[in-house]
Amino acid sequence: HTHTHTRLSKMAVSSVKEHYDGYLASFYEWSMIGDFQAAVEREATWMKEAGVGATESLSMAGPMPCAIDLGCGSGLHSFALASLCFDVRAIDVSEKLLGQLQSRVEQDSMDHCITCTLGDICDEAAWNGQPPNQTKYTVVACLGDTLAHLPSSDALARVLGLAVKHLIDKGKVVISYRDQSVALTGTARFVPVRMTDTQHHTCVLDYDEPTPGLIQVTDVLHTRSDDGTWNMKASSYSKLRITTQELSSLFEKNGFTLQYRDVIRGLCREVWQLL
Repeated sequence: HTHTHTRLSKMAVSSVKEHYDGYLASFYEWSMIGDFQAAVEREATWMKEAGVGATESLSMAGPMPCAIDLGCGSGLHSFALASLCFDVRAIDVSEKLLGQLQSRVEQDSMDHCITCTLGDICDEAAWNGQPPNQTKYTVVACLGDTLAHLPSSDALARVLGLAVKHLIDKGKVVISYRDQSVALTGTARFVPVRMTDTQHHTCVLDYDEPTPGLIQVTDVLHTRSDDGTWNMKASSYSKLRITTQELSSLFEKNGFTLQYRDVIRGLCREVWQLL
């Protein structure tokens, strides 16, 4: 066993956009998704079971029902929604991840349309697209870690308000998030995300963020060089601390009722219907 040395490069706390475009986007799919097509099928399966899919008869009867994928990243849930017979508007603030989605769309031969929009999900202009068309959506999807990437609980309330405005009657919001009711302490704050022989991705959570209601997240990537040397890179950003209780109360206040809920490896997945 030979000793290796570690070279360290560390950035200061960055915005979500800087963190993704400058750092995480380069290994996001390797770490968070893995086999893209298998992941698309897996996501489409649970959404269909949760009552999110458009029916073929509905899509054949008239214009294709529309879904909006907020914080779409490289397109995992956009493709899952498209496979469930939706035309999809995909919005993200990360140019790099949206570029990965756009090149996928160009290579794909799907019947359903995915339109990519670079923008902030709190900005109504991004929901309307160019030219603005005031689309009403059957489904608003906010999956992965998107809700926690919002800067404040006010921003969360704004996004939900936009969902109410842009949903059809009895439209649905499908979300996922981690319930952060209980702060992790000690070594529980170190979460291994993915490890192979040549790369380790670990996420470190700090609940002592100076701003109440936020968690500081540091993504640490160790990469092994051909000569056996391990190099470490790290980047930090702040994430919104979300709790099931606060989120449920916000949805109920906005006229939604819970249709589906499960928890998979700490990730809460819910479908709320607008009454």
